[in-house]
Amino acid sequence: MDLLKRITDKELFGIDGFNNAEPYKAARAVLLDDKNLVAVLYLKKLNFYTLPGGGIDDGETIGQALAREMQEETGCYSDIICELGKIEENSLTYNWSGISWCFLSKIKGEKGLLHLTQEEINVETQVHWYHIHEAVK
Repeated sequence: MDLLKRITDKELFGIDGFNNAEPYKAARAVLLDDKNLVAVLYLKKLNFYTLPGGGIDDGETIGQALAREMQEETGCYSDIICELGKIEENSLTYNWSGISWCFLSKIKGEKGLLHLTQEEINVETQVHWYHIHEAVK
């Protein structure tokens, strides 16, 4: 998968630094519904927006993790349309290292109920559906 962006302390703060920690590995998607609206997660208590997706569990493929995360966080089953690319993050300042494999996906069937983790419930995670130009903002 092509590298879309590498985000480091240099890009964020203009300083050098590298974290040698094992990267957090995640699968994320720009998920479209039948009206081509994009799913965006809003973490209300953090006033933070993000694409749906999350960690890849031991024994899971990236595709399996993506399917599970879409169902849990948006209530939707989905099919991958295409790969978008991967994003690598590394910050000594934030003690963080991560790789996100990103896809364009489309829901199949009806929207269902969310199956959030306790942490996601605690930050009042909500799924919102936006036109693409609104989602980009």
